[in-house]
Amino acid sequence: MLLSKRYPSISDYLAKGVTPLCDKLNCRPEELIGKRSFFPGNEIPWRSRNFETSDRLFHFYIPRQDQDFLPVRTVDTRYPIHLISVHSRHSMHSQHFSDRPESELPTVSISSATFGDFVASAGDTIKVVSENGELVCRLAIEESLPQNVAKVTQGWWHKNGSVNQLTSQHLSDNGEQATYNDCFCRLEKMQT
Repeated sequence: MLLSKRYPSISDYLAKGVTPLCDKLNCRPEELIGKRSFFPGNEIPWRSRNFETSDRLFHFYIPRQDQDFLPVRTVDTRYPIHLISVHSRHSMHSQHFSDRPESELPTVSISSATFGDFVASAGDTIKVVSENGELVCRLAIEESLPQNVAKVTQGWWHKNGSVNQLTSQHLSDNGEQATYNDCFCRLEKMQT
């Protein structure tokens, strides 16, 4: 079964997904079959109580009335938009997404403030591009989103386009979690 050009087979796809674990444990993917494996020392989130702030403490953030979100910063100007993936309101994870026709695309939502020089309209087919991959989506306008933030619902199967094609396989600082929830990206017009 061909999943995509990047993953010609299911075994290639799975091997790529467990690469960080194999690197840490110094093993091959097939050695993990039938075993419960995790990254030693990362079982309890923030066990050291050192956070990524200048004083290493956790801070609550309360925005001013005219500010509703932390400013998004990225060092790579090629990917100026912060992409977040959220759970669907209508299904748990991907349970109903497998029934979607292959022609149906995920929706990426942005506010009109995010457009900048990008010229597109709601309903257009566009590409969301990150340093890890790209995803073809339908564009939606959602004014409640902050500037330079895009939202895609997670759960889409690979036949339609999975948001995991955009996100990294890095480890989260939240215990044994993956960072499959956000990344930085840009929007591109589809070539016609």
